[in-house]
Amino acid sequence: MNAREDILKDILSSAKYDDIGTYLVAPRVGKTRILIELIKKFKYKKILWVTPNTKLRDEDIPNEFIKWKAKSYLKKTTTLCYSSLVKQSGEYDLIVLDEVQVLSLRQAKNLLTRNLKYKSLIGLTGTLPKHKIKLDVMSYLGLDKILKEVSIEEAIGNNIVADYRITTIGVPLDSINRNILSGNKTKSFYQTEYQKYQYLSKVCEDTMSTSAFLRRMRFIHNLPSKLNYAKYALTKLKGRTLVFCSNIEQSNQLGVPTFNSKTNKDNLEKFIKEEINVLALVNSGGVGYTFQNIDNVLVIQADSNKNGLSVQKICRSLIYRPNYIAKIYILYSKNTVDKNWVFSLLEDLDSSKVKHYNL
Repeated sequence: MNAREDILKDILSSAKYDDIGTYLVAPRVGKTRILIELIKKFKYKKILWVTPNTKLRDEDIPNEFIKWKAKSYLKKTTTLCYSSLVKQSGEYDLIVLDEVQVLSLRQAKNLLTRNLKYKSLIGLTGTLPKHKIKLDVMSYLGLDKILKEVSIEEAIGNNIVADYRITTIGVPLDSINRNILSGNKTKSFYQTEYQKYQYLSKVCEDTMSTSAFLRRMRFIHNLPSKLNYAKYALTKLKGRTLVFCSNIEQSNQLGVPTFNSKTNKDNLEKFIKEEINVLALVNSGGVGYTFQNIDNVLVIQADSNKNGLSVQKICRSLIYRPNYIAKIYILYSKNTVDKNWVFSLLEDLDSSKVKHYNL
C-alpha cells in the first residue's frame, strides 16, 4: 500500500458522520479523493461542495467523482463557487469548503447565521490563512479543529511531492528614472518608484485607511522594476518554467505565452503537452491546475492578502519524480512591505531550503 492509501485509510478509520473541522493536507496528497471516499462511507444524501473557481466547480470535482466511482453521489452534490455562497441557503448533510483559506467573512455569512444548515462541515486546504479575520471565521465555524494534517515535508518524505529549494530575490526600487505617473487630472507629474513608494507609505501612516493600503498594494503589484527583472530572469532559466503574475497586464507584458481569464486555453494546452516551455499565469492559475515536469517556478508577486495561494502556486511544481528538486524563485521589492509578504509566505516552510539574494 502506498503512502496516499495509508493516509486515506487512517482518515477513514477515524472520521465521523457529523465531523466539523479541516483536513490540512499538502497538495498532491489527494484532498478531493479523501472527501469522496468519506461521502461513500457515510452515504450522505445531500451535499454542497464550494470551490474557488469555475474550473474546479464544472470540471475537476465532477471528474473526480467519476474517477473514484462515485457518480451516483455526484447527482446528490451541488457545486458552486465561493462568490455564490452568500446567496445559498437550505439544509445539507455535508458541506465541503474546498480551499477553505479563500473563505471570507462576507461569503461565510449564511454559514455563521445558520441560514445554511449542515450536519457535517469540512474544510479542505494545503495552507491555513494567516489573516486574522479569516482565522476568526474558521474558529467560529469550528473549522480551526484539524481533523488530519499532512505537511509538505511529510509528503516529501513519502515521495508524494518533490523536494524543493527556494530563492528569494530582492529587487531595488528604481530611484533614478522618473517613469511613474503621479498627481491628479488637474496636475500630473512623474516620480521615481522610490519617491512614489515613500509618498504612498506616508499616506498609509497618516490616514491608516483601507484605500491607502490598497493603493500602495496595487503600486507594488505593478512595479516596472520587478517586471524588468522577471524578463531578464526568463532569459537565464533553463527548462520548463511556470511564471505567476499578479494581473493580466503584467502577464501580457512579459513577452511569453500566457493563460488568463481573457485568453483561450491554447497556450495552457500547449504547455501541458510540452509543446512550449514557458507559461505565464495570473494568480487564479495557482489553484485547480497541475503541471508535469516543471523545472522552475518564478513568482513575480507574492500574495499580500495572506490567503495561502502563493504556497499553492509553489506546490504546483512539486510533482515527485526521482532525483528531482524543484527550483522556485520569488521576487520582492527591497525595503518595502513586499518583503514582509514574502517572508510571511515562507514561515511554514523549511528554512534550510530557502536562501535569500539581494540585487
